[in-house]
Amino acid sequence: MAKKVAIEFEYDFYNSLEDLAPVEKELIIASRKIAKKAYAPYSNFFVGAAVLLENGKVITGNNQE
Repeated sequence: MAKKVAIEFEYDFYNSLEDLAPVEKELIIASRKIAKKAYAPYSNFFVGAAVLLENGKVITGNNQE
């Protein structure tokens, strides 16, 4: 039998990219840029992601259907 679990979380809302710290702004810009290269002919849902590593390198990825 399946068990239902509720998930709760909190988040901060910003009105503009300009309100973010420079590194956070860089990650969002990188995510948006790589999302444009996603291949989503079925869902038409283009996803981009960016991760900041401990060494300062940014890794990006997107969905490929």
